[in-house]
Amino acid sequence: MPAVPHSRDASGILLPAEVSSQIWQDAQEASVVMQKSTRIDLPGVGIDVPLITGDPVASWVGETEKIKVGEASFGNKSIRPRKVALIELFSNEFKRDLPALFAALSERLPKTLATAFDLKALHATAEANAFDSLAGASALGPGAPPTPTATPWRSTRPSTRPAA
Repeated sequence: MPAVPHSRDASGILLPAEVSSQIWQDAQEASVVMQKSTRIDLPGVGIDVPLITGDPVASWVGETEKIKVGEASFGNKSIRPRKVALIELFSNEFKRDLPALFAALSERLPKTLATAFDLKALHATAEANAFDSLAGASALGPGAPPTPTATPWRSTRPSTRPAA
């Protein structure tokens, strides 16, 4: 497999702020995770957020029996800034037609950025250093009771809705 070129000293064309903003706005709309997430601004060193990591368990008791005191568990989540980035290489001919270049980048980059973000958040792809993901998470959360295997209830009455 050929080596992927990396460049920290890229020179040439910088995207205008409007084009860059539109690419990121479109990436947010294309990303399943970014659509459903709340955006927070992180300081450079990150933040620590207190979390409830386990819920107390309710139990049935007799009318006059003592009620058991439930205990929740708590922890901290460290959130450190990370970014998804890309340097796009293109030909000198493309460089001469900036409107066409910007249009092509605006069309392709949002999906590329959104896909990278979603894959990382949902499947822990790429390097895993300091990035939390939902890979391996249970749908109900750790320690939750198993989901019922019975078929969901359905009415046996005929539908009153018109057929499609």
